[in-house]
Amino acid sequence: MRETHDYKSLPLMVRPNSALAVGGYEDHPDYDYGEGVTLQVYELADGKSATAVIPSVAGDVDVRFEVKREGRMITVERRGASKRWQLLLVGIEAVASAEGGVIESNKNGVLVRSMYGADCLKISLDVTT
Repeated sequence: MRETHDYKSLPLMVRPNSALAVGGYEDHPDYDYGEGVTLQVYELADGKSATAVIPSVAGDVDVRFEVKREGRMITVERRGASKRWQLLLVGIEAVASAEGGVIESNKNGVLVRSMYGADCLKISLDVTT
């Protein structure tokens, strides 16, 4: 495969069963990394889990996410200060329900915006997924 990229479009290769935290701001490098973060989950298989740790500007652990899949249920637990966050299930076309969040469609999958202060999301995958 051959592709041409500049410094703003380098491809990101992510392994299955991974959770990648993507910051909420692009205008400067030093901000509250846990505020407005999008947790992107890639191909989480049944019985698997993934962890993402977000540091504070000082380098301490600010927020920690644990994502687990059991059958058609995906559970996300957040530990840390109450901040806005959301979950993107990359490659998933639909979910049946999301307890603790609001479901939105996204060009890359299903986006679940957590309700403010929510420490847990419970997502039931669509039976056709």
